Amino acid sequence: RCGRGHSGDSADPHSLNREIEDAEALLAVAGPGVALVAHSFGGAVALEAARRDSSGAVGAVVVYEPAVGVGGAIAPAEIDRMQVLIKDGKLEEALDVGIAGLDAAGLATADARRAGAQRPEAVLALARTVPRELRAVTVPGLGFDRYAALDLPALVLAGTRSPEPQRRNCERLAAALPKGRLAW
Repeated sequence: RCGRGHSGDSADPHSLNREIEDAEALLAVAGPGVALVAHSFGGAVALEAARRDSSGAVGAVVVYEPAVGVGGAIAPAEIDRMQVLIKDGKLEEALDVGIAGLDAAGLATADARRAGAQRPEAVLALARTVPRELRAVTVPGLGFDRYAALDLPALVLAGTRSPEPQRRNCERLAAALPKGRLAW
């Protein structure tokens, strides 16, 4: 994915649509009947790619706590604050702000780091893409009904210890999918 691991960032403004285009390019190579398996933001990408697929490339979807139905969950000002911290090289603080926002929205549980402990470099590197991912999925009005026509096997997974709002999101998504099934 652009901006992750050894993959460079795109010069174009990044968006959910760009991530879906990347997924569609992979689907074109993979052939028909692919099962998309994804988590969090990747779950939103997988569901949207499957929703847009008219070629039959996607045969099934498995998503673990996908970032759907979270419109307005995190204030744009908090996302902007993260971006400023990232520009200032304060990746640890930027992640703290993002995780606190997700925790306050009931979508994640803040990680319990020991006082003074730092996250691994690989985790800190993720901070750079978090603001754009949050902007992409926290658009108000992107509800579960958009998946009502996604007529393929879909397994929605939720953690048994996940926050209640996250679990309810997963329940609503599974109910909206014609062949959706929820598992804890």
